[in-house]
Amino acid sequence: MPDPQIKGELLAAAIAGSCEYYAIQISLGGKYLYANNCFQSVFVEEGDELIGMPYTYGLLEADYPILDKVVKSCLDNPGKSQSVVLRKKARGQQYLTFWEFTYMSAQSGQGDSFICLGHNITESEQQQLKNTYYLHQINEYLNSITDGFFTLNRNWEFQRVNPVFEEIAGKSKQELIGSRFWDSFQENTQEPYAKAMKQAMELNETVRFEQRWPPDLYYSVAVFPSSEGLICYIRDITDTKKQEIELRENQIKLRAVLNSTVDSNTLISTDFKIINFNRAAAEQTRMFFNRELLPGNDFRQYVPDHLLNKFLKNFNVALQGGIVKSEEIIRAQNGGSVWAEFLYYPVLDDDGNLLGVVINSTIIDDRKKAELKVKAQYEQLKKIAHMQSHELRAPLTNIMGVVNVLNMLKQKVADPEIIELLNSLEKSTTKMDDIIKQIVDATKE
Repeated sequence: MPDPQIKGELLAAAIAGSCEYYAIQISLGGKYLYANNCFQSVFVEEGDELIGMPYTYGLLEADYPILDKVVKSCLDNPGKSQSVVLRKKARGQQYLTFWEFTYMSAQSGQGDSFICLGHNITESEQQQLKNTYYLHQINEYLNSITDGFFTLNRNWEFQRVNPVFEEIAGKSKQELIGSRFWDSFQENTQEPYAKAMKQAMELNETVRFEQRWPPDLYYSVAVFPSSEGLICYIRDITDTKKQEIELRENQIKLRAVLNSTVDSNTLISTDFKIINFNRAAAEQTRMFFNRELLPGNDFRQYVPDHLLNKFLKNFNVALQGGIVKSEEIIRAQNGGSVWAEFLYYPVLDDDGNLLGVVINSTIIDDRKKAELKVKAQYEQLKKIAHMQSHELRAPLTNIMGVVNVLNMLKQKVADPEIIELLNSLEKSTTKMDDIIKQIVDATKE
């Protein structure tokens, strides 16, 4: 068994040569009797002689009462260590130090003294203060954000929650902390959260999902795995979701209306890309050109070569805010052709920004052919009227000239039948002249 004296000497030598711990001895009168190199290298100012200096050397004056208190406690409890934290200054810096003071009674004729062992805790204390500050800041942040927040450990127990999540869960922080997640939310359910939370925990992967919550709320949830368990953020997207649902319903209604008409409607971006179209547009493109109308394609590739220049001209007018209407013949790949009426007009968003151009087309083949037939018949009638009015005019003029001559001789004729015949002839030529004038006037209209 080692000699206690030898063991004590080895321990004293280790403390004296320590690079980490301070060792000092103070007399009962409060003077330094000893200090190891570790202490002197930090706290003794250059040129000072520590031995014989008062034990308050380098100590902040505000800590004097603390030191007096621990010394008194040591005197009341000889041989028992008393712990204390003291602030010391040296070379323009301030240090936070932790000490254990022990009062040792006189031995071998030596006077009583205090043996003090200590070490520097400045950095650890500062780090602790930083950690406390950061933790406070994090708590302040989590309590102020509008998103719900909570953390779980590996046993599914709540470790931290913020006020927003308390409201979502319908429970207070005191009720949630330490309780299991599945005590508040059903585990055996088809709700999205049940599968997502288990997936994040078991597979250690981030999971995002949307959750509908009674009575009519919607949440976007992000679950992140951590070394301790799970971190979960919950964002209220009720307004956005309702707007999406309303927009989707309106789009369905609008598409139903557009698809119920026989008119073709195609929305084209300012750089000629197809944005949207209705069923009639798709069917007409398939029927006339044997091609599929696809979003994102360049619309110019669907325009027949003989109409491309006119299309570009009308499209540019619509881009400038104008509305253009035209009638064109579309020649299909099968060799046939139909008449179509095109309407170009600009489309703006709610802020007045130009989105593109809508091209509305209507097949007017029957109407156009009927119009052309009527026009042809009218031209034929004009031709007939011209023939009647001009070709009949010459002989009628001759007859009317003869009638006028005969009328001048009528006074010399005594036969009443001849006179009646001349009068009848004059009336007939006058009536025929009026009819020809009516035909000419009608053709002018």
